[in-house]
Amino acid sequence: MNADQLQYLEKTVGNLELALDGLADSDDLRQLLTFVHRPGWTTPAEFALVLGLVDVMVSAVAQIQHLKGLLMKGADLVGRH
Repeated sequence: MNADQLQYLEKTVGNLELALDGLADSDDLRQLLTFVHRPGWTTPAEFALVLGLVDVMVSAVAQIQHLKGLLMKGADLVGRH
């Protein structure tokens, strides 16, 4: 790996960290919960769509957590064995 590649990896990991921090610090999801309490907020079909999206997002975050664990474990093993 050359210096440019290492610099690119460091920049990309930093971008990933910023992106994940941005998701965690967002007030948007708390705001979503205020929307759903409005009288007549949605139809059953729209509710199903929103709930489906939330379920998929929860699953995606779980996958990202799993991938992060694999990345860390694999990177740590590189060069050890």
